Parts: sequence; structure tokens; C-alpha cells
Amino acid sequence: MVASRMAESRSAVGSWSQQSHTAQTGWVAELRHDPEKWKPVFRKDHAPSKFAGIDAMPTKTIGRLLAAAAFLAFGLIAAQADPRGVWLAQDGAHVRVSACGNALCGTLVQTKSPTDPDTGQPWKDKNNRDESKRDRPLLGVMVFIAMKPDGQGKWSGTLYDTNGGQFVPGHLLDLDPKTIRVEGCAGTICGGQNMTRLQ
Repeated sequence: MVASRMAESRSAVGSWSQQSHTAQTGWVAELRHDPEKWKPVFRKDHAPSKFAGIDAMPTKTIGRLLAAAAFLAFGLIAAQADPRGVWLAQDGAHVRVSACGNALCGTLVQTKSPTDPDTGQPWKDKNNRDESKRDRPLLGVMVFIAMKPDGQGKWSGTLYDTNGGQFVPGHLLDLDPKTIRVEGCAGTICGGQNMTRLQ
């Protein structure tokens, strides 16, 4: 009888000591029943899981999930910005922006005036630095070239300056559904203009 009580006492003391150690370390081990076997499940808290089969999720995993969710949200916001359509430049020209592969391109679909006042003829690419192209019609020339996504509502690529006849690095910014801004730099000289949606 005495031996039995002493065994129970030792068992209780051992159980209390183990629980105390568990509380100090902050780790709780619980057994989850599996049809094939029992296996330990470790959770970094002080309360047993309410549902069998739900393990504690590592911090790194949570971080990755949050990062993925943020990336998805950013992708959805970026997808809402759509500068495809026809835009009116400040000089009166019309540029059609459309998809070209995985980028955007802009083509001149209407010149600022029907004819060049210097010649009385339809506009030609007379300022092109490539002399072999100076006689080609300006209508249909690509002025936004391979503009690729470069942030929320922003595309970066190459612009063709019809006045200077040169290619410059530039950006296309989606300001709102009716306005985009085109910016470019030729050397140390930079400039830009807003364009208004027509279609």
C-alpha cells in the first residue's frame, strides 16, 4: 500500500517536473492519432491543438505566404492599369498603344496636321538620323518601342523622338484611366508630356 502511494507520488512529481520544464521552454508536445501510427506534433504555444492534424506553421512559411499574397495583390493592381488605346498628344498627333508580345508599343496613327507646312505634302520622317529612312511616311512609325512593365502603372523601354529623329530611353506612366504621361531623356536633357485618351 505504502509502496503504491510512493510510486504514485513519484509519478506525480515526475509529471509536474516535466510540465514545468515544458512551460519554461515554451514548447508543448502532443500526440496526434493516425490510423497507421502515433506521432508527436510539436506546437510553439501553451495550449493543445483543438483540431487533430493541424500543426504549428513555421514562421518562415508564414512569411512566404504573406509575400506571395502581397505579390498577387500587386499583380492584380498592375493588371488594372491598361494604357492600350488611342491617345492624343499635346501637338495634336494620335498614338495607338497596343500589346506587342509581352510589352507595349505605340504607333503614330495620325500626324499633328495632315501635311507638312514646309512641303505641303504628308509628313515624312525627315529628321531621322538614318538618312535612308527620311523619305518614309511618318504615319505608321512606331514611337513607343518595347515598353515593358517596370512597377505599378509604369512601363519602360525606348521612345522615338520624331522631332530629333533619335531613339531615347523613356517611360510610360498610367496616371488615371484618361491620362498617361510619356517621359524620356536625350543625354542629360529630360522632358515629358501628358496624353489624353481618345479611345
